Amino acid sequence: MTLRIFVIGVLLWSSIAVAADERSPVGRSTSDRDADLIAEWNRRGDFDSSRDLVAAEIESKASDSDAVARWLSIASTIEYAAMRLTDECSDDMLREAQAPIDRWMANHPMHRRVYFLEFARLQIEITAAGQDVLAVSVNANDTGRSDRGLLRLTQVELRLAELSTKVRALLANQQSLDVKSRDEAFIGDLQRLDQEIQVAIVSCKLMQTELFPPASSNRFAAASAARSASDKAIAHLPSECQARLEIERLRIIAMIRGDDFSEAKSALLHLANEVPVALDHRLRALSIQIDLGLGDQKVASKKLAAFYGDNALTAPTSIEMDLVQLEFLLRQDKPSSDDVGRFIKAIELRNGAYGRRRAEMIAIGAIDTSSAESSKIAPSIIAAQGRDYLRNGESERAAQLLASAAMAQSSADEAMELAIQSAAAFVSANQSLNAADVLSGVAKWKSAASKAPAGMLEAAVLRSKAKAPAGEVESALQSILTLWPASPEAVQASLWFVRLLDANNRLIEAAEISTLQWKNHPESVDVTVVFGRWTQAARKSKSNDELTKRFQQSFESIQEKAEVKERYSSWAAYHFSREELAGLSEFKAPRNTPEELFAQAIYEFRRSDSVDSFAVSELFKTPPPGLVPDVVDRLMKDARETPNRRTATAKWIQQWPGVDSQSLDACERFIWLGDLDNANQLIETLISNAANRGDMLRSIATILSTSEDARAKQEAVRRWDQLASGLPIGSEPWHQSKLSAIEVLRELGNSEEAKRRASYILLTKPPGDAKTKNRYENASRFR
Repeated sequence: MTLRIFVIGVLLWSSIAVAADERSPVGRSTSDRDADLIAEWNRRGDFDSSRDLVAAEIESKASDSDAVARWLSIASTIEYAAMRLTDECSDDMLREAQAPIDRWMANHPMHRRVYFLEFARLQIEITAAGQDVLAVSVNANDTGRSDRGLLRLTQVELRLAELSTKVRALLANQQSLDVKSRDEAFIGDLQRLDQEIQVAIVSCKLMQTELFPPASSNRFAAASAARSASDKAIAHLPSECQARLEIERLRIIAMIRGDDFSEAKSALLHLANEVPVALDHRLRALSIQIDLGLGDQKVASKKLAAFYGDNALTAPTSIEMDLVQLEFLLRQDKPSSDDVGRFIKAIELRNGAYGRRRAEMIAIGAIDTSSAESSKIAPSIIAAQGRDYLRNGESERAAQLLASAAMAQSSADEAMELAIQSAAAFVSANQSLNAADVLSGVAKWKSAASKAPAGMLEAAVLRSKAKAPAGEVESALQSILTLWPASPEAVQASLWFVRLLDANNRLIEAAEISTLQWKNHPESVDVTVVFGRWTQAARKSKSNDELTKRFQQSFESIQEKAEVKERYSSWAAYHFSREELAGLSEFKAPRNTPEELFAQAIYEFRRSDSVDSFAVSELFKTPPPGLVPDVVDRLMKDARETPNRRTATAKWIQQWPGVDSQSLDACERFIWLGDLDNANQLIETLISNAANRGDMLRSIATILSTSEDARAKQEAVRRWDQLASGLPIGSEPWHQSKLSAIEVLRELGNSEEAKRRASYILLTKPPGDAKTKNRYENASRFR
């Protein structure tokens, strides 16, 4: 079950538009003792008793009887009553609730009550959408629930419209029968079903208003659409029917949500001519909402006093009136948290768990998270409600309210304490990701809290244990390093982060985090280890430019520290480009160790433009063994970029012990030294030992082609030809090899041979693509 609600939205003062409260039964009220008993059990949350009674009734009836269909409809009321006490109504939960109806309809597709059951299953979907609407009312940032709620409502609206068409067609058919064949009771049921469908359509439209912030253009547009739907429904309903009165009530709610309080007041006065307000508690509540909207606090107060008297518990039961009374309390200049808390508990006693939850949502909306001074009530009252749930073993609900209180608490330390309590409750409810969300959300929101970094670290632990995506764990660790770099938790986060990055071969990032750790907590990691990580990253990096850029950025503020300075220059000597080295100051070995002296010699050698006459110490002839691969790699790159360094570079490297003498690099150095005999001998060895002969030949031919030695270029032509001979004639690789040989011949000045080869291929095996053909044509015309 996913719940990510920890930024608190503000509720409009009108009560939440949940399907079960904006949809009322149309037609006869039952005097059935069992139905009344089920309604009371549902109010109390005793759904098992309700289900047992329904199951017993269904089992005692013939499976294809009207009675079973009616009891299945009653069963649906149990399911949507149960849904109202959940925070997440997933598609799987929805299908499970609808399953008994679906099975019966599949077995009795032509039963005359099938449309009634189709409506019952749609009512369950409306309730599921209502839970999404409720979640969005609490957290306007929950776009996932908002999108799903809107989609569910839109789909239900379409199916309700389709169902209405079918019901009206069946009704017309029944009414067309002769008097003896007509079933007047069934016709009456169909008429009431169609009226209930019209009420449900308007209810769906009205519920959509709660998906948008109060006073927003989208909210007003949705309210206008609800009014239009109600006008359309009223035009097609008999003048004297309960459905029409119910839709007129919903139309007034739409006016209120569109902030049209004056028009709502006029409409309510008109409706009161048919239904006395004093006798209908829902209309009475609307009347008080309108008074509040118009600023008539005194009038609203008198109406509430007349309803409740001296004891709210003895007043008639009405969730609408109770929620309006709560809104009235919250609208006072300085509402008493004790009064609010007591009345929320009274709402639960009068209306059950669902009533309390709706009351809590309204109370949460009265908290202004941006200003402690402007909040209507203290977050502590929401926290108290949460602790009540915790004592009763309702961990999930407790966690939600504690999270809401945490986000609204102005004191950073108190907010973090509430977040920790909320997280513990979520963990108890087996919702580790929600626990992580509240910890990380409050830690960022109240970053000054002393326990904020510990909360963020625990959030990372919870996400890791729950096998959340690695990016979520990394984000939490990065937040610790960014927001609380000096905290002890930053050391733990760094060590953990580096392990994660190492495991994913993200070595540059690991080196950056390790450097940051040393910068903020030098006692926690040896600086030698830090530079070792950068060396490891350099050996695996595909982009030396990117690597050295990030290296310099990481050390920018600490480059002059004594522990860093000498190691920085040494590392730069082996890994910076010559252009980057030119921007550094002279490097002097501070302790004259062999490693430092060798690094200094390399540093000076690479910065020098006169390498042929470069004088170096004897240490330069015997580099420290562990540095040989890095030094060779760097000097070879320099020489490839600057041809006049090749001979001197090759001479120095060839005399170093431990250098790989059976590699392409070794072959390249032989070529730079003009030793083609040894180069060719090594070439044959490399080709014969290569896992992929073609790739090796291509690399060798490329090296030979870049030489300035004419003999090496002649050998390059031979190797390009050798490569082409092993490739399919006319293939793209074959043409590239032939063109490479032709280009080398042109560089050697043998333009006639190059022209001859190009012309011959154009005649015998011309390439298919224009670009390659153009290259041959240019070569064939070259003078």
